[in-house]
Amino acid sequence: MPYKDKEKRREWWERYKKAHKEEIKNYKLKRDHGLSLDEFNLLLEVQGYSCAICGTTEWRGRYPYVDHDHKTGRIRGLLCKRCNLVLGEINDDVYVVDKMREYLLKTS
Repeated sequence: MPYKDKEKRREWWERYKKAHKEEIKNYKLKRDHGLSLDEFNLLLEVQGYSCAICGTTEWRGRYPYVDHDHKTGRIRGLLCKRCNLVLGEINDDVYVVDKMREYLLKTS
């Protein structure tokens, strides 16, 4: 970091992020999922540029989330924020998914 002053350091970091957006994205994908930006883009293309669960193409100004099995680390697909949050909240439990479906069908 080139600055000791907290505000100047924050400003520098914001400028750096804007100037190196793709490089940072590539680094985070590689670090967190072992996936290059090219592999991410290929997966997105294979999925038709849409969420693997609900099919939305609205990413709301953010890249899709990389969904992975937390036990094995295997990448399952790319998800929108909503679908990723739901899976996280239910801990990928298919029983809960079935019960949610039953509840919605019964009450709709």
